[in-house]
Amino acid sequence: GITDPVLAECVNNSGYTRLEDTTSLNCAWSVNGEITSLVGLDAFPNLEQLRVSELNLGGGDIDLSQYSSLKMIGIYNSALTSLIVNDPNVITELSLNSNKLSEIDLSAYTNLQHLELSQNELTSIDLSQNLRLNYLSISSNALSEIDLSNNVEIINLSVDDNALTYIDLNNNINIESLNISF
Repeated sequence: GITDPVLAECVNNSGYTRLEDTTSLNCAWSVNGEITSLVGLDAFPNLEQLRVSELNLGGGDIDLSQYSSLKMIGIYNSALTSLIVNDPNVITELSLNSNKLSEIDLSAYTNLQHLELSQNELTSIDLSQNLRLNYLSISSNALSEIDLSNNVEIINLSVDDNALTYIDLNNNINIESLNISF
């Protein structure tokens, strides 16, 4: 079973009564402290969405590869430095705000539609393989340039509070919301 008391409380408050019915867990911003173990989550065979904050597994590397049904992952304020998933191609939403990411390889996340990487330590990012992106928030990093020429489906873009001096948005004609600063 679940060994972490904060995670256990989140599961108990989820509203699900059967493990196989549980598709989503939102354990972000609990007032009860940090989550120090994900042991027991493998009992949820159909878990598609997982949101956690204050995750402290003893290091910045987080391995979610045993959770094969995950499509949406949110890890916030957790000193995350790297993430391993079962199949990056099935992930449609990745929210990793307020962590310690200095780099991230997103080339295998080809079905990614929603990406949040704000408040990290990124100096560069390659989004050339993420053609389905429609939401991108990478504010408050150290990016000096970004190439969005292949990301023509972007509707919502936040790139403010970076080291950008120029950005070419000529191919991004679908943008409806833009946050940018130089």
